[in-house]
Amino acid sequence: MVATFAKTTIWLTRFLQWSFAVIIMAITAYMVDQFRDFGSHGPREVVVPLIFSILAIIFTSFSIVALYFINYPMQLLSAFLDFCLWVGYLTSAGLNRFDYHVNGNRNLLWQKLTAGRLSAGMSPHRSRNNGLVKLLAALIIIQLILFFFTMLLQAWVAQKYREESRLHPHGEKRFSRSTAASEPPPAP
Repeated sequence: MVATFAKTTIWLTRFLQWSFAVIIMAITAYMVDQFRDFGSHGPREVVVPLIFSILAIIFTSFSIVALYFINYPMQLLSAFLDFCLWVGYLTSAGLNRFDYHVNGNRNLLWQKLTAGRLSAGMSPHRSRNNGLVKLLAALIIIQLILFFFTMLLQAWVAQKYREESRLHPHGEKRFSRSTAASEPPPAP
């Protein structure tokens, strides 16, 4: 029962991870497009979260399927992929370390976006870019926490699955009240 609750919790968390990865991908793709509009390529603090969000979309889709239908080694692989994505979002948080100011004028990424748009003769969109930079920074931290949580929980569920498969190595059904009357007695 605990494993079922853990699997449900992981599934819901994976859905949140997938949703936040899509939002981060959209924000960073917009920012890369903005940087290209004024003749620059996207800085690392935008490109790295974009890459890891694309990977997160792919890997969380795999992990949602792996949670219910795939055996122990694949669940362990899912936990390892969570670790890789956690490291990626940790790197993204480190690269965006200058973007956590409450005052948006002090955020380095906001300054780059605004200065680039002004130098290209475009409207700076100060308030829009400020909100996007703050949202990007917040979602990176949320993803960092969610992937750490699912990494630990997925490894625990994989271990429970392994213990259960050791107790019943040949796919034998466990004896329970609901199946007691429906199963024929074992052959002598």
